[in-house]
Amino acid sequence: MAGKKFLVAGDVDEDFYALLDHIPAHDEGILAHESFSLPGGKAGNSAYVLSSLGSDTSLFAVVGNDKRGEVALSKLKKENVDLSLVVENGKETTLCIMMLDGSGEKALIVIPSDDIYPGEEYASKLEGKLDSFDHVHMIGMNPEKIGWIARECKKRNIPVSLDIDSANGGLERFSSVLEDADIVFLNKQGLLSLSGCIGDDGRDGLEVLSKKFPSTLLIATLGRDGASCIAEGKLHHADALMVKALDTTGCGDAFSAGFIHAFVDLLYPIDEALAFASKCASISALSYGGQGGSWHDI
Repeated sequence: MAGKKFLVAGDVDEDFYALLDHIPAHDEGILAHESFSLPGGKAGNSAYVLSSLGSDTSLFAVVGNDKRGEVALSKLKKENVDLSLVVENGKETTLCIMMLDGSGEKALIVIPSDDIYPGEEYASKLEGKLDSFDHVHMIGMNPEKIGWIARECKKRNIPVSLDIDSANGGLERFSSVLEDADIVFLNKQGLLSLSGCIGDDGRDGLEVLSKKFPSTLLIATLGRDGASCIAEGKLHHADALMVKALDTTGCGDAFSAGFIHAFVDLLYPIDEALAFASKCASISALSYGGQGGSWHDI
């Protein structure tokens, strides 16, 4: 294990896969040639990869006391993720239906539980324990539900990283949680949603946001165009590793976990951390699900 203690807060679920020749159109019925279930959720995937890489990792999430919950946590137990802060709420666990064709790209439907993210009603679970962590990584796609964790961390001077993905709802919805975060991960759509532009290598959008949030390290994952960030006015970029993707599910989660491990735990320079994170994302694309790859020997 490396030196720091990490808490990952957010969602876990069961991913139900249907492997298809193509994603169906409206009113089209097709047959899947294979189906299976895997553990998933952005927080679950990130915690799995972070622990696989050697970081001391705990998970704060909510599951139901059901078969989906067992699936959602199954691989995390084997990867030595600390699950003592996972809440069982007696309701159904979130289900994600993944429709995957031969390109490795997917269409998905999320059937959320009532508590897909650990809201403030579960604050007592962290009471007296939050101070033991050196860094908290949050899945921030629902800032109204999970923003309280970032506020509590800021009070305690605990660094926070935040994965806001496509930032649905725009800057007004996310501005307060962005102000509480030290590192923010967003994808190409999220960069456009928050800044109104992207530009070459994400530069234009990142420059707009860096002026609004000068103390936050903003990292844009751009798919096949790699990943970029601006730090102290300088653009840092890492090319994507070109692999034949089996499944792109969880690649962004592997990227963020890889960057946190390299930059926060191992203290790599930004350029090296971006390159390391890109390698983690490429490994994720080579197997089904966000917890199917092997990151141990990177």
